[in-house]
Amino acid sequence: YVAGFYTPEPLRSLDDVMNCRRPKQFDFTFLRSVGQQRVKEAWERQLEASVSEQYSSYPNYEQDKNTFIDMFGPIEKGGTETVQFLGDNTIVMDQGVFKGVITGRDFQRAFLSMWFGDLAVTTELKEGLLGLLRPSNTVSITTHGSVSSSSS
Repeated sequence: YVAGFYTPEPLRSLDDVMNCRRPKQFDFTFLRSVGQQRVKEAWERQLEASVSEQYSSYPNYEQDKNTFIDMFGPIEKGGTETVQFLGDNTIVMDQGVFKGVITGRDFQRAFLSMWFGDLAVTTELKEGLLGLLRPSNTVSITTHGSVSSSSS
């Protein structure tokens, strides 16, 4: 997949991301088709690996996490998943179709920590999403047979 992170102003650290109350958006564009079960397994695996207890210890985390994962279906090559943060709402779109809202800053913080926290997916992807890499650099990481890319 190719990941993009959009904000009204540059955010260069976990603290910047967590303290920013303005709209934020992730877009994930898939470079190959992925079946629904693999999509769900990938989100489950990444949330387990990259969200620290600091962000996953709130009472409704498991429910919010499962609600989030259940919003996604199979993805065709070139398909997209979008996660928006507006106020206290996490809005999920799959293939351009609205799928639902998770209310509350707790899930937002957990999701954002997956990309920008101490257990981030990869350091290179984190730096790319934060715009810390030189503009000419592109990050490509192979994990579990998938390709992650980010360009700043």
